[in-house]
Amino acid sequence: MSRGARTSPVALLGLLVLIASCGSTGASGSPGTSGSSVGASSTPSALSCSPQPCGTSGGVTLTATGLTGYPHKPDPSCTDCPPNTLVEMPFTVNNGSQSDLQLTNTVYKIEPGSGQSVYNLGAPSGWGGTLPDGHTCYDNSGDLQPGAHSDPLVACFSLSSAQLAQPLKLIWGYHLGNDVVGTTIDLSSLTIQTGPAL
Repeated sequence: MSRGARTSPVALLGLLVLIASCGSTGASGSPGTSGSSVGASSTPSALSCSPQPCGTSGGVTLTATGLTGYPHKPDPSCTDCPPNTLVEMPFTVNNGSQSDLQLTNTVYKIEPGSGQSVYNLGAPSGWGGTLPDGHTCYDNSGDLQPGAHSDPLVACFSLSSAQLAQPLKLIWGYHLGNDVVGTTIDLSSLTIQTGPAL
């Protein structure tokens, strides 16, 4: 900008809204709501943890350890519906905070490209809920004490072939004491392994 150039009030207002939204702590919201920090920029958290892909927020680190896709029918009663892919994402959580972490009050969402987020799901009907590798979708419960590292956990997402063709991001959030922590993790470094049809 040259000396003496003026910035319009609309541009300044837009900049202030952007700055305010980047600084939001989310203490007043719940995971995934507009009052929370879930889905904030992953740049700071991506630099503060390893191995990738991972994200850190409020001292809590989530590390995605893989992706496996299982072809399935989201509605077994629909004979001409296109099959989706049930994507299994194993992950671990490290609680580096000073508070208990409530694993039961969590939000995990996959965002394909810039499209609408897909929430994690429990076992779809028709196959009993246990995946071929023995894992169960969304069997994440209990609290994680300060300094503790979780056993392997699993989240599952039902995605269409069009969604699978997009770069995937994980949006996650937890209740930590009275606050909500979470961030966005780029999953593009993970290759989706193909599992048997469900």
